[in-house]
Parts: sequence; structure tokens; C-alpha cells
Amino acid sequence: MHSISFNCEIITPMFLAGADGETPELRAPSIKGALRFWWRALHGHLPINDDEVQKGLKSQETEIFGGGGDKATRSAIIIKTTHPEWDGSYRPYLLPHKNLGQKKAFNPDTPQHFEISLFLTRSVRGFDMDKFKSLFVLTCLLGGVGKRSRRGCGSVKIVAVKERDETNYKTFDMPKSLNVILEEYINRFSSHYKLDNPTSPSAICLNPSPLFKEAYPYIKGIQIGSKLYDDYDKFLYNIGNQTHESRVRYPNDKSLGDALGQERFASPVYVSALKDLSCYRAIITTLNMAAKNSIPVNSVKQNAFKNAIL
Repeated sequence: MHSISFNCEIITPMFLAGADGETPELRAPSIKGALRFWWRALHGHLPINDDEVQKGLKSQETEIFGGGGDKATRSAIIIKTTHPEWDGSYRPYLLPHKNLGQKKAFNPDTPQHFEISLFLTRSVRGFDMDKFKSLFVLTCLLGGVGKRSRRGCGSVKIVAVKERDETNYKTFDMPKSLNVILEEYINRFSSHYKLDNPTSPSAICLNPSPLFKEAYPYIKGIQIGSKLYDDYDKFLYNIGNQTHESRVRYPNDKSLGDALGQERFASPVYVSALKDLSCYRAIITTLNMAAKNSIPVNSVKQNAFKNAIL
């Protein structure tokens, strides 16, 4: 069994409850769910089901993460995590721009460090420990854990890594450039992405390809902001406020998701935090719109929202 361990730091409030639905608790299934989501988002070039050329998304995903159905498959991965401490009093707002939704959360001011260990229990074609490591880095980089993770909450920074047979942790620097994110991480999973401008990149974007047809939330583009926020409160306030402003400006448009309608669906624009020393920047991943019904994407609305944060 191969393994790798990460020492991680919570950098924005993490709203993640345990069995009682209230007390903050970080559990392995939450990490596994995030890994599964981003693995799927990196594989938009796959058909949903098997075809005569290759195994589809469902089959490959089940081999790695497990699945039920007629032929239940056990997951090839095991995740173990230590538990961050909740100080018993930290209750920030879920919606800081409105001072609404005060909830218990893990406090990033402490700071809160925890350890996550990943184990690969058997050989899976096309998935090894190097890919496992890359997937975890991308999951921490592009997303978060818990409520409001698409709006900057629950962001995590990896501070050290202990590889396979090593006894001590080594300092790890989170990737901060699009070049590194593409060449060292995304290219391990897909060759269908490129820098929009190799000499001065402002985004990682999807190469036009007829392969990308399926209606699930695969990655269409990634951007890193230049705007610096000197604390996470300002960062989260701006994200929440821009979300609100977008709803007011485009009241019937659902290009940033729909949390209020009968057919609710999550936003295809995913905002996470990059922390360097004491400053925060936004990293925004735009996903394919995957609503049940075909909903046109208002790129003007999406871009206005992203540019106000970046």
C-alpha cells in the first residue's frame, strides 16, 4: 500500500459540521467527495459511459473511488485525517456582506493545522500516487470544503508534504502561477488545456474540441487574480457582495447558479483563496454549466462577477 501525507492549514472559515449538524468536524468522506468532484472536473474529455474506444467517466471513476449498482466496487483509496480544533466560540457569518447566517466554523486565525494521509490500496490503470498527489494539490488549490466553498470559504493551504517512505515532512509551496498549475498538475490528467497567452498568461483555457460535449461540470478555464486582500474578511465580503450585485443586475439569469428556484443547482463559477504570507488572492475556476435543463450562459454576467473579484 502506497501513501503520502500532507500538513494543511485552513485559510478561510470552514463551515463543516459533524453528526449533530452543528459542531465543526472534518471527516475523511468530505475530503474524498472533494477529490472525486475535481477528478471528474478534470476529465471532460471522457464520454460518460464506455464506448468502443475507451472506458467512460463512470467506469474510471468507480475503479478509483468505488461505487454501487449491480457490480459494487470497493474504493482503491483510503483517506485518514486528523481533526482541527474548534475553539468553542468562533461563529462567523455565512453571508458576511449581509451579516446573516452566523454559524460555527473552524477558525483560520488560530491557525488551524491538520494532517491528511492518502493511501492507494491497489493498482489502478491510469492512476498512481503521483496523480493522487496532483489531484489533492488541485483540490486544495481550486476548491474548498464545506458550505460556501464555491464562494471562498473552506479554503486550504498545503504547508508540508511527507512522501511515501520519508520520515519527516518537507516544506511545500502551493503553486501560484498558471504555468506551474498547467504543466505540473493539470497536464497529468488532460492534454486538452492551454495557456491563453504563453508569454504572459492570464488564464488556463480549454482547447476547442468536439470531445467536450457531456453535460457535467468539467473545467473550462482557470484564472488567478492580481487584486490583493489583506485579510480573508475583505476577500469573502467582496465575493458575497459581487454575488448579490450580480443577482440584482441580472434578476432572472442563472449563469452563477440558482439557489432559490425549484430546480436548484450550484454555481459553475468556483472561487477559492490563495494565501501568500498575509495576503489573499482569488483563484477562479469556471466549470461547464450542468443544469438539468439547457440554460444559456450569460458570459457578460460571469465575466463581470469574476473581474470584480480578480
